[in-house]
Amino acid sequence: MKLTQSNVTAIKPNGKKQWVSDDDTRGLKLYVGPTGVKVWYYVKRDANRKVVYRKIGPFPDLSLAEAREQARILGGKIALKEDIKREKPAEKMKLAELLNRYETNVASGQKSGAQTMYILRSFIHSLLDMPIDEITPAVIEDLRQNKKRDCKGTTFNKRIGTLRTALEWGVDNPNIPIEENPLTRLRRQSEHDNLKIMKFLNEEEIRRLFAALDDREDNMRKHRASHENWNLERDYEPLPTKTGAFVDYLKPMIIFALNTGARRGSIFNLEWRDLDFTAKKVMLRGEAGKTGETTVIDMTPFLFGTMTEWREQCENIQPNDLVFPSPKTGKRFTDIKKSWQSLTKAA
Repeated sequence: MKLTQSNVTAIKPNGKKQWVSDDDTRGLKLYVGPTGVKVWYYVKRDANRKVVYRKIGPFPDLSLAEAREQARILGGKIALKEDIKREKPAEKMKLAELLNRYETNVASGQKSGAQTMYILRSFIHSLLDMPIDEITPAVIEDLRQNKKRDCKGTTFNKRIGTLRTALEWGVDNPNIPIEENPLTRLRRQSEHDNLKIMKFLNEEEIRRLFAALDDREDNMRKHRASHENWNLERDYEPLPTKTGAFVDYLKPMIIFALNTGARRGSIFNLEWRDLDFTAKKVMLRGEAGKTGETTVIDMTPFLFGTMTEWREQCENIQPNDLVFPSPKTGKRFTDIKKSWQSLTKAA
């Protein structure tokens, strides 16, 4: 294509990666990213016949005439068998910094963006201090092997898909020193675990589950009473008095799940405005769930009684307050694996 300053400006993004070659200068190419970012590259085979990509600079910061001049200089270096690879920065950018920039510029504007990035960082915690150019498919394969026992293929692919998107954003961003996405050719993990038969609790399992819940509550109350007596015997300041039908969130949360079929994320996002105690209905808001669809469910008498008692012992019951806040942070739960696994083991 015979490039001019005006037709380069006129090139529009089409949702895919575009490479436009300049007929006037051999090796000069314009990269147009899916988001519309435009970057000049010089692409040529070196003395070893290996294709070399050298980022020249972003358009329009670098005009067509300036990009052509830089391309001619690089072409001359190749003719003299010089290495045209860009000198590496003194300190390589680490993955943690890239994710911070990605979250600030992109993920912060997405639904559940902050939560998604929090989960990703926790999932790839061991990789955060690694330079980006060291995040290779082999590194991801090692991670997969370490996660294989406790992580489904679908979950693994979802987390690494988020990482791959962040790296691709870095490639498109001229201010990020990434020449190419190291995970472009990474194969997806098998997702055959999706074919497992869904398990429903039978009456005996439900009985054992509630028996374990009751035992848990009794043990926590006894432990709390013992601790209070220990403080009194030593004239320590007494613990804050806690009253209510439940010792904590777990029992009412499980009763809510069993009586509504709500997803974990919907339960964690549930607010008091979503419970109508007059009409005895529950609204699972689409924007707070995974499917994006709003569902209204009738409260069973058991659920209505449970949620009424839970509300009576909660301190924050304004419309936008969480129904099940984390007792440690007062904010949304990210998971309840520890308490749930202990409960199911007891059951």
